[in-house]
Amino acid sequence: MQRPIPLPPLGDEPLVSVFITNYNYARFVGEAIESVLAQTYRNLELIVVDDGSTDDSLKTIARYSGDPRIKVIEKSNGGMASAWNEAYRHCRGEVIFPLDADDVFYTRKIEVLIDALGRDASAGLVVHAMTVRDGAGHDVQQIPFLSRFEQGWISDRVIARGGRWRYMPTSALGFRRELAALLFPVCEQTFFIHADALVVTLGPLLTHVVAVNEPLSYYRVHGANSLGGDVQDLKSAGKVIDFALATTRGVNARLNELGIDLRIDEGRNLEFLQAQFVHNLFDGTCMAVLIGRYFSLARALLSDDLYRGTQKILGIMVYGIATILPRSLRAGWIGNALGYSRFKRAVQEMLRIIKSVIKPISAPLARG
Repeated sequence: MQRPIPLPPLGDEPLVSVFITNYNYARFVGEAIESVLAQTYRNLELIVVDDGSTDDSLKTIARYSGDPRIKVIEKSNGGMASAWNEAYRHCRGEVIFPLDADDVFYTRKIEVLIDALGRDASAGLVVHAMTVRDGAGHDVQQIPFLSRFEQGWISDRVIARGGRWRYMPTSALGFRRELAALLFPVCEQTFFIHADALVVTLGPLLTHVVAVNEPLSYYRVHGANSLGGDVQDLKSAGKVIDFALATTRGVNARLNELGIDLRIDEGRNLEFLQAQFVHNLFDGTCMAVLIGRYFSLARALLSDDLYRGTQKILGIMVYGIATILPRSLRAGWIGNALGYSRFKRAVQEMLRIIKSVIKPISAPLARG
């Protein structure tokens, strides 16, 4: 039976390593660097790896090179995993926080997360909520949208769901060095453009997870992201399918290298099943077969132990309507229903207000 890796106590003010890996994000990387340098937590180092950019990224990065906390590394283009490996080779921190070059940390992020890790000595992996921001700098919504974070030792649940849990993108992750030692080096072929997939899939199989519901960074959606948050057409669904297959292969290979008798199966992963269905909506699958696959997906949604009831109902409704729509209208419907939107932000705010009203009313009733 797999058990979490042992972790030594975390000191009061451990050295933190932030690494930014950049490729042709000259228009964003300066803001990312400034967000790290402005942190309320001061005991940190920043490793910036430029992965062979051909734009003005290096000129932008050079403006900050005088800060003694920054180490700048230039390398030929090799992909995200290659850049992560280079950053890890140079970092010294007890806790590591990766930051995508097009994202931004809130000022208190590191302070809050170090406090969370300090209060849970068994946790080697931390995640937090994020604010989605569009390319123009406008806030769109918060993620997670409706689902809840999971905490503690969730290995069995992650295995049962084919590697799935309420994980977050790169800029909402942090991990102890003891966990990093089992994750790095990241396979540069398998995880070429999504090195974070190894962390979020393998990490909870090795250590406890701690989560912070407060948004502590921006996730920028601007059309050039390697793997966006919405699956709305043949191309995006195909990317998610390929991503899931590569992640499964890479994580299982690393588990084998570590001598751990666990394996994940993407066929049990609801995100993979949803991407397959969206792919079928556009690949010419006949209506009779599509209806059968819709009911199979609906059963999987209903039996899922991660989604809340509201998410299950919405999913069944969205995919059901998409099934009967003409193919030419499906992309618009799926994109509006499942993609990031300000409407979802309004829903989140409404739910927050409802909870704030109900909580003081229900508390006396519960005590009575």
